[in-house]
Amino acid sequence: MKTILNSIQATLHSVEENARLRVLSTYGDGVDFFSNDYLGLAQQNVALNSDFKHGAGGSRLISGNHEEYGVTERYLAKTFGYEAAVIFPTGYMTNLGLLSSLPQRSDVVLYDELCHASIRDGLRLSHAKTNKFSHNDTAHLKKLIDQHANQAPHVYVVVESVYSMDGDMAPLVEMAEICNLPNVGLIVDEAHAVGVYGWGLVASHQLQDSVFATVVTFSKALGLHGGAVLSHSILKDFLVNHARSLIYTTGLPPETVHRIRAHFELLETEGPERRAALEKNIQFFKNNLNNLAASQLIPSQTPIQALVIGNHVAAVQLENVLLSGGLLTKAILHPTVPSGTERIRISLHSYNTEAEISMLCQRLNEYFEE
Repeated sequence: MKTILNSIQATLHSVEENARLRVLSTYGDGVDFFSNDYLGLAQQNVALNSDFKHGAGGSRLISGNHEEYGVTERYLAKTFGYEAAVIFPTGYMTNLGLLSSLPQRSDVVLYDELCHASIRDGLRLSHAKTNKFSHNDTAHLKKLIDQHANQAPHVYVVVESVYSMDGDMAPLVEMAEICNLPNVGLIVDEAHAVGVYGWGLVASHQLQDSVFATVVTFSKALGLHGGAVLSHSILKDFLVNHARSLIYTTGLPPETVHRIRAHFELLETEGPERRAALEKNIQFFKNNLNNLAASQLIPSQTPIQALVIGNHVAAVQLENVLLSGGLLTKAILHPTVPSGTERIRISLHSYNTEAEISMLCQRLNEYFEE
């Protein structure tokens, strides 16, 4: 045992020497510019009409598949314009279950090089051949589809509609046209789009008939946790039988599933006003950066605004400078982002005030002028 612990300690020491050691931190008072609570729903106390007398009881295939699942899954399918929905305990487990089970050994999966770790981890667990394409590069994607579509039984293309570390959007309309082949299926992760852009960019572009499956999470703009695959009822049946992250884990308790639906219903009534406030704050932030600071921004019209610093030491230093002023942001380091693109990731929200955003911009402007 001692040899094992010494080896682990040596690994941690090496990470710490490179200023990349991750620690679990708690934060006191400060202005939130780092959570995914884009519309403030995590702070919303939604009154529930039902009196739930029990919590989670087991896997959904044993004792954990209560009536709230059926009601909420039907609601999600209808709301998003799909035939069926299946809920997983977390967004990570949703991608893991879908992508580890659906692609078979002789299939090919093409994925955007900036796809989230949950997508990559799911693909690692599958037996399919995988190949990444340059970020949002439709020409590269088409070349790879042309290369594989006549050789593999099925080709799956996996993208995100809004990318979590850059904040840019996928060209979904063009991608859907490229994937319009009988044996090609487009899978879109809408984690950072749902709520911020209504029911997501797939629905906004009315692409449900062209997208094989949409993945949504409830842990971003919905302010909860859990995720779902939206697709055909055939795929739902397949996942119930093959997705290990669904089969071999405890299901969500009834109150949690009910809250998912309640938060979506709240979006139906309050979403437009909250989105308008969010959009106003995004533009206010961008308009109040000086040229030096703005030049470091990755182009984005979403709540995710990332300023590239270029190395991990400087990124952590800037995070600490902002934290000392009560501004909560996060330095994003390699390997989460490519080496040399370390950055400060800023998440804007509908509830941030102009005074708070002005303070953030002033600190950033001063930093880049030094």
